[in-house]
Amino acid sequence: MPIPKDHEFFPAIMKYLSDGKEHHRKGIKFFAANSFNLTSEERNRVYENSKDNIAEDRAGWGLMLLKETGLVENTRRGYYKITDFGKEIFYSHPEYITYKFLHQYGGFKLFEENYKKDINAGKDFSNFGKDKDGRSNMEEKFISKKDELSKTISMPKWHEFFPSVMKYLADGEVHYIKEIKKFAADSFNLTEEERNRTYEGSEENVAENRAGWAISELKLAGLIESPRRGHYRITGLGKDIFNNHPEYLNYKFLHQYGGFKLFEENYRKLNNKNNTVSLPTESDYFQKKDLQDQEKIDPSKKIDDAFSEINKSLGDEILKEIMKISDYDFEHLVTKLLIKMGYGSPDLNKNAVTKKSSDGGIDSVVTADRFGFEFICIQAKKWDLNSTVGRPEIQKFLGALVGRSAKKGLFITTAKFSSDAINFAARQLSAKIVLVNGKALVDLMIEYGLGVIVEKTLDVKRIDSDFFRSFSRPEILV
Repeated sequence: MPIPKDHEFFPAIMKYLSDGKEHHRKGIKFFAANSFNLTSEERNRVYENSKDNIAEDRAGWGLMLLKETGLVENTRRGYYKITDFGKEIFYSHPEYITYKFLHQYGGFKLFEENYKKDINAGKDFSNFGKDKDGRSNMEEKFISKKDELSKTISMPKWHEFFPSVMKYLADGEVHYIKEIKKFAADSFNLTEEERNRTYEGSEENVAENRAGWAISELKLAGLIESPRRGHYRITGLGKDIFNNHPEYLNYKFLHQYGGFKLFEENYRKLNNKNNTVSLPTESDYFQKKDLQDQEKIDPSKKIDDAFSEINKSLGDEILKEIMKISDYDFEHLVTKLLIKMGYGSPDLNKNAVTKKSSDGGIDSVVTADRFGFEFICIQAKKWDLNSTVGRPEIQKFLGALVGRSAKKGLFITTAKFSSDAINFAARQLSAKIVLVNGKALVDLMIEYGLGVIVEKTLDVKRIDSDFFRSFSRPEILV
């Protein structure tokens, strides 16, 4: 697909900033650029004679346009957050986040100030923008647009479609999105003109578009799910709320508890405050659901779940053992892991770990193949499990790679990586840098059998249908 234009990044930028927090410009551009299904070549494309990434540059221009319209604000140098006006537009009228609409109504924050400057400077506006009868063309156009906007706003807002969407899906069947949107839009006593109204310059139906946004929000809240593209059905939690607490199908409640990341904590606080009993918590719901569905679970799935739990516990044990060894031994461990994974051979990599006196920021150098044609430079950091490797460490590592003219680098640690470190590594074009944190490290050790032994092997068998088909079947008498 072609790289999106700057205004096509508007929705992704607003989505990233919708949490109301302050974000750095680089993080915003990186998220927006990754929101499209761009190929690796398109995502990493730069301008000719420049190292500026095209997708991120256009996202940056999109950010500046949104700032000019007053939907986002610049809190300090390089940092932005959504404004109250931006929240209103994003949550109530996301369909307005287009260049055409914002170009018509955006930019009024500086209008009065600049106008007064021109008046004070003696600029004559007496005949500007007026027709032969002396009426202001701009005023007439604005009033016309305002009337058109008021008509659109009279349409139910997207969150007002929640109950009708849930009602249509209450049968528990899978339904196509077009059917759901049509039912939801038809559920209101709209006039024929209102029901068939489309956006200016588009054939998209306003009511059905807003019903579509309601579907998306209900999915995020966990009340409905999408088993396949374009198709939706109600979830167990959705049935509980629709049948027992339909009054909770509103924007305020779902926005407060949507996603259920902090559901139980906030719900308990609410109940302790007003001593009321209402919707079960996510923990309560899934506990009940687990008991009801226990017998329906495929035995193979139970084995897989148990296997995952064993590996998780094993991973924790591995990390504890790693933290007991020296930093130098940790570098040898990482080298052995790479060899286990098929990079080079023990003979080629017997001197992979560099001497401390002259490592130049590189802890070991491993051959990338069995012939030693290419090599991988490694930085191994045995840090506290709860610590975070920041961007400065990755920048130093990049400098060490450049000093060796290396194209491949592996930064592996027992700690975690900050988002800035991850973003910085992903943007590098001169050298490919792969980051491996503590969890990924132990997962690789388990997968490739380093530092672990096989305790038990289970053979899971199934019916051999071909074997039984080989026998002759008795003829069926009719």
